[in-house]
Amino acid sequence: ACIQWNYKVTDDVVKVEIWDIVDKGKVKKRDGLKMDTEEADLAPTLDAEFIDVYKGTSGVIMILDITKYWTYEYVQRELKKVPLDIPVIIMASHRDLEEKRSVLTEEVQTFIAELDRPSDAAAVYYMEASMKDGFGLKYLYR
Repeated sequence: ACIQWNYKVTDDVVKVEIWDIVDKGKVKKRDGLKMDTEEADLAPTLDAEFIDVYKGTSGVIMILDITKYWTYEYVQRELKKVPLDIPVIIMASHRDLEEKRSVLTEEVQTFIAELDRPSDAAAVYYMEASMKDGFGLKYLYR
């Protein structure tokens, strides 16, 4: 899914596109009856896996859930697809659920420090946030 909106601050216009690239497109059956002997008539789906979502991008925010380790593994895989000239913020959400944490801060920081990126590549930053209490969200506006 892609959500687009423009945000006006003073004289600058910021175009924001949000892509949910974790979910896969689901193949949908077309309307109509299907006989047992017919092949399924499936509608094609558009999936971010097949689109260059980073084309024309000025920055990327990858969000992981500290209570779900698979989201961190996903960020590790997806980060390799981001062109080296695009800065990235890895934002860990649900900081307010510390008691359920399965992704350690040190683990993510070590992962970033050990990335095999050239010295002229854009930076990769790490931050933690809570949508519940707003912790860390001001960091995004810097």
